[in-house]
Amino acid sequence: MLEAIGHQRAMDVLQRLIAADRLGHAVLFVGSADVGKRALADWLVAQIGSTDVMVLARELNDKDELKKNISIDQVRKLVERLHLSAIGEGYKVGIIDSAELLSTEAANALLKTIEEPSGKTLVILLAASTATIPATILSRCQVLYLPPPLTIILTDEDRENIDALNALLSASLPIQLGQLQAFGKKSREEIERVVDAWEAELYRLHRYDLLKRLADVRRGLRQNVNQTLALEHLFVYA
Repeated sequence: MLEAIGHQRAMDVLQRLIAADRLGHAVLFVGSADVGKRALADWLVAQIGSTDVMVLARELNDKDELKKNISIDQVRKLVERLHLSAIGEGYKVGIIDSAELLSTEAANALLKTIEEPSGKTLVILLAASTATIPATILSRCQVLYLPPPLTIILTDEDRENIDALNALLSASLPIQLGQLQAFGKKSREEIERVVDAWEAELYRLHRYDLLKRLADVRRGLRQNVNQTLALEHLFVYA
């Protein structure tokens, strides 16, 4: 029997969804490279009894190097496969590894299949982060965040920053804005360090609602948005 070691909570959630016939047509597993996303995907495929599975991943170029993105042609082949009759009476499943690397065109091609699935189909997306996954895809997925395999060792300063952020969650808006102005003056490297440290804490506390907001912060930092404005996604727009 396939097992997804270390992800009992995720397995329990998925089993409840299956038992209640509430498993959607698209699920997204988010976690680091070695966290076991593919093992969990294989476990889920076994749980729903599917033998009709197609896996997408980045292909090699002429230099035997991984291409930058998953292409629209790859997604079109998957979509065609999902629209065919399933082998037997089970699910047709598509697994997309490194889904955060879908090209814009590929993501758009996938969107219609998720919006208008054909019969018993399931798309399982595996991603290291949600930062580059279009909101239109995210909103149509059942998202499970998988905790990292290793615990980040927190410094005293990390703990102080985490405690300050936790306190801000229940503070009034004027206090939040004032603290964010001060916090936003830290260097980008310091802010990213704090975000990483708080992420480890939120995984431990199963605060997956806040983990999604942290992805918005990372997206803003990568796009060189003003640091204070990026941090506001954690509080002002909660």
